[in-house]
Amino acid sequence: MYYVEYALINPSMRNQLIEKDKFMKLAIAKGSVEVGAIPVYNGVYYYDDMIKVHFDKYNSIKKYEGKLYIDYIPVDIDKGSNSDSYTLTKLRRMLDRLNCIGLSRSSFQVYFSGSGYHIMISNKEFGFQPSNELAIQVEGTMKSLGLLEDPSVLRKTALIRSPHTINAKPGVNLFKVPLTMDEAYDLSVEEIKEIA
Repeated sequence: MYYVEYALINPSMRNQLIEKDKFMKLAIAKGSVEVGAIPVYNGVYYYDDMIKVHFDKYNSIKKYEGKLYIDYIPVDIDKGSNSDSYTLTKLRRMLDRLNCIGLSRSSFQVYFSGSGYHIMISNKEFGFQPSNELAIQVEGTMKSLGLLEDPSVLRKTALIRSPHTINAKPGVNLFKVPLTMDEAYDLSVEEIKEIA
């Protein structure tokens, strides 16, 4: 059995484990508009049964040294203090970079996160194997390919906001939504926000 860490409302409310195949049901239930739409975060990496032994002993995933697994490698294009239009330009440059290194458009999904963007690249493109060194391998590979916008999103305890859940930061209140390639390249920031 595989497990994923998650947090509700705020990433600091982490250290909750759920079976990986039950997570999306939880994210949809907690993140839907009908129940008040709270932010939901999930771990970038997931774990086998050994995490339960560690978690039962320490009540935390911190300092876990067992195998990590990954299905999708995130590229986090954070808005930070930049303008919306500059952040969208950074996304488009990163998409051009993915094209230059030969990644198939069907191997990744673009998301507007409510302020910045996430590109989730299928591990099928890389073939990373489960390992206790996986986070180091993923970060090193992404850096060497020029795809490392924010290294913190690849650390072994990293959390990322789940698709279709709200970014409830003050002044944002938009959902993380998928974008087609045409939308990512052609829409204005205002049109993207309308989707979210």
